[in-house]
Amino acid sequence: MVGGAIERRRSSEAGETSDTRQFLVRRFVKLTHLTSVKTGWRTSSVVSSFLWVSVDEVLEWVGEQHGVSYVLVDRLAGGFQGGAYLVEAPDRGRVVLKWSQSLAWAKQVVRAEAIVRAVRERGYPTPAWLAAGVTDQGFPYQVQEFVSGSPLPVLDEQAADLLIELIDRQAGLNPDPGRNWSEYARGVVFGDGRESLRTSGEAGSTVVDAFDRLCRPLADLELPADDMVHGDLSLDNFLVLDGQVSGVVDIEAIGSGSRVFDLAAVIRSAYLGDAEARGLDRIRQVAESIAGPDVLRIFAAATLYDILIFGLERWEHGIDAAVPAALQLAADL
Repeated sequence: MVGGAIERRRSSEAGETSDTRQFLVRRFVKLTHLTSVKTGWRTSSVVSSFLWVSVDEVLEWVGEQHGVSYVLVDRLAGGFQGGAYLVEAPDRGRVVLKWSQSLAWAKQVVRAEAIVRAVRERGYPTPAWLAAGVTDQGFPYQVQEFVSGSPLPVLDEQAADLLIELIDRQAGLNPDPGRNWSEYARGVVFGDGRESLRTSGEAGSTVVDAFDRLCRPLADLELPADDMVHGDLSLDNFLVLDGQVSGVVDIEAIGSGSRVFDLAAVIRSAYLGDAEARGLDRIRQVAESIAGPDVLRIFAAATLYDILIFGLERWEHGIDAAVPAALQLAADL
């Protein structure tokens, strides 16, 4: 196995419990004033006002807008802000409602609807969006097909082969050049993301120093940008049924860039979580064969900085426990 179970805190610390009905109660949600950093993607939040909101209210509003009487069945795993819910509608069967408490995310969800439709038409296996929009309180939502399947528990050779097959489908799709994940990665590694992590404390500074030695000489490297990028790819976000990928979910961050960015995110997750060496090696070999080791280094740094900045805000014990795995990743690259 590689690393420890650091990244698993992301879901557990979001307040998930085995009592899925807990999310039926009214929840206190902060409406935020959001200030973008230079890349225009990452945001920091400052409380400006408050609302009470519940999944019942969101479901009722969505149903009224689309003329459907939805009935809540259960809360699905994952879904950090708001969540994903299995719902039923008469004559339509089971579908999935996803919504976010991030008002800043609304524009991207609305933008992604047409992009998702376009990549589906080109064969990418993600569930169809049956409806999407923004509630009267500004919360973005989607109603999606329900797809059967389960995530694979560990990055072994089987998972690696399925991921590689999936990534190949992203080659050349270039669905949204205006949302360029390669440029985003450059901004994180050489700009505000790096600075935010470097100045966060000894742990962050140590990680940045290690990746600076790898990435500083690559500041002028041209990064490929003609593929589709999922933007949040992990073992949790692609479902498998009978040995085949049945659906790729949590695709709202979709954009253009290099598909190596998604592979780098998987590699990062493997170092911070669990993986078998053969599966990890296979993913890395493919990533390097697509764009070369230098491109992988930049994308690995970007995805690592992202999760560590998230950890600074959300992990109970901070990021110190992740530092050895992060340094090992830098050494191995």
